[in-house]
Amino acid sequence: MKTLKSIIMAVVAGGVALALGCGPRGATMSACPACRELYLGTLSRPESPRKTVNRRRAASELATTKGAVPWIAWLLTSSDPFMRREVLFDENIPEHLALLDRAVIAALVENLPDDTPIPLLLAVREQLEETGRGQYPRTSRSFFFVVVLGNAGTRPIREIARETLVRVTGQDHGFDQDGWRKAILAPAPASDSERLFRQTMPEEGATRDRRRAAEALAKTEGSAPWTVWLLSSSDPFMRAEGYNEEVAMFDRAVIAVLLESLPSDAPLAVRLAVTEQLDEAGVGRYPIDDESSDVTASGRTLPMREIARDTLKRITGQDHGFDAVKWRKAILHMPRRPADGPRWLRER
Repeated sequence: MKTLKSIIMAVVAGGVALALGCGPRGATMSACPACRELYLGTLSRPESPRKTVNRRRAASELATTKGAVPWIAWLLTSSDPFMRREVLFDENIPEHLALLDRAVIAALVENLPDDTPIPLLLAVREQLEETGRGQYPRTSRSFFFVVVLGNAGTRPIREIARETLVRVTGQDHGFDQDGWRKAILAPAPASDSERLFRQTMPEEGATRDRRRAAEALAKTEGSAPWTVWLLSSSDPFMRAEGYNEEVAMFDRAVIAVLLESLPSDAPLAVRLAVTEQLDEAGVGRYPIDDESSDVTASGRTLPMREIARDTLKRITGQDHGFDAVKWRKAILHMPRRPADGPRWLRER
């Protein structure tokens, strides 16, 4: 009787999850209340092989969950997706932790579906530089239990990323990031958020025009994946070459207005991405005269870290200074707010 009751409860829970839009990407609704929990599942400390199996399973499920795009973008572009910053420089932390983390990313990338959207393809493209291998327990599943068979090494992440891009796009540009960028962005923009994202790129116009696009993007529904990319990617404007301090100042000015324009109901994944800017001490410079591109008539942004901190304070009502770890823990433990309404549910 107890077993039958458990099965009934599981079926009911599954029905509720589908009704809330937490099922496969084919579901009709886009809400994803389970995304935070799945993301947290990827953070479990691998104290045992079984826990590593669970982390990989959470990553695999997240990859195919509707509404999870901003979270996946964060995992693939963040400099510290598993929030290990507090232990990264501890000499007593074994190297195998990094291997296990790569294995979780591998599970995420190789399970992305064939309809993976453009912002995630750009995020996968970032993994083409990752040559490290991962190590994780292989498992054999039955109806009732999971048997751990032993350890197996993943291939380099760059190979898995390339295969995913080939599968989704039907093209093959090897490990050429610029070639992939051009191919991924070749189709005409399919949404307002994609159009605005492209307008933030340096080749699209003067810095003031890029700033206007960034301001509009921050307030556009469905923009969360693009915003996460711009805030946490290692090369958000995909310049590759010709980058210098003067160019960096103009790019920071675009990021500055994006941060300042984020709404108070910004999704959790976007808030996490804001924390990436807490280490950025550089300032930005941009034309303030809309009728002129003369850079000598310019204004300057504050250091990005100050704008990022002020943005998080405004959105959350908390203050953790420039401590990214404390901010991330606080963000992930914030209670759900039904008063935020449908938009919050759609982008959660």
